[in-house]
Amino acid sequence: MEETFHKIGDYILRVDIENKHPTDNGVRRGDGISRIFNFRARQVTTTERNWIYEGRGGDAGGSSALSTHSRTESFDDLPGDSEIPLMHAKLLSLEGKPPPLEDVMPKMLGKQSGLRSPKPQE
Repeated sequence: MEETFHKIGDYILRVDIENKHPTDNGVRRGDGISRIFNFRARQVTTTERNWIYEGRGGDAGGSSALSTHSRTESFDDLPGDSEIPLMHAKLLSLEGKPPPLEDVMPKMLGKQSGLRSPKPQE
């Protein structure tokens, strides 16, 4: 598994994780995840990819397939916040200029929302 970091702009970091599976009879397959942290928008976009490729030599054509799924989440909707400071620090190390960490951390994490279960009637 290989993980790479790319500064997309002053406030955007892309993390790519790719897993290439061993070749079996000329068929190559792999899967990967890209996570794009936009610190100004306070969002992370996750794209999952699965691919398979069969190359053939000479006159024969090969075949391939690709499957993707993407989702975008607010930092406030993430199940935890431990990844945010790590990715913020990584972007800073790549000479990015994201907003201060205290401005991008989730506001509601661990706090009770306005929705509650009704109290049971006695």
